[in-house]
Amino acid sequence: MKNRYSLFLMFVLFISNSYSQRNYKAISWGAEAGYINGTFTSSGNSAYSRLATGESGSTSGFFVGVNAHLNFDQNFVVKPALLYSNTQDLSWLHLPVLVKYYITEQFNVLAGPQLTVLIEDTNGGLNSIGLDIGAGIGFDITEDIFLEGRYNFEITDRFSGVSYMPSGVSGRYNTLNIGIGYKFL
Repeated sequence: MKNRYSLFLMFVLFISNSYSQRNYKAISWGAEAGYINGTFTSSGNSAYSRLATGESGSTSGFFVGVNAHLNFDQNFVVKPALLYSNTQDLSWLHLPVLVKYYITEQFNVLAGPQLTVLIEDTNGGLNSIGLDIGAGIGFDITEDIFLEGRYNFEITDRFSGVSYMPSGVSGRYNTLNIGIGYKFL
């Protein structure tokens, strides 16, 4: 019984110590916006891949959205977000769930999966849902303002199951996000 109380007391002290560092909040909400560069690459039979994508190349645009910071301790944060982006004529929803690890009080690295949903109708030319793996870096300018940059590698094939595509042709949409965010709650 004494061991249980000792463990409970150590747990409470650990949690209170974590909260006392850097104006620690268990959950904070925020918004972010920035520049996005999307690169659509295709491989396989070159005639079909060019027909489906136009040409492999990059497009630029913007992203904007909301996020949450779920602070587990002073070094580990889980950051889910809902982002809208537009690159030329294509609109996307991005749902990243990133784990941030603080190397110093202001500098962090982040990585995690991201679900991407193509909002535009492509008349069956692309799969509308994709899965990415993202990684990047972040810097907290203040406790509320942060900068982030990350690259997202798509691991799904946007042409998989597209009826007019022969086997062996694949397409992926990779993105680079550079943005600024504000934690307001």
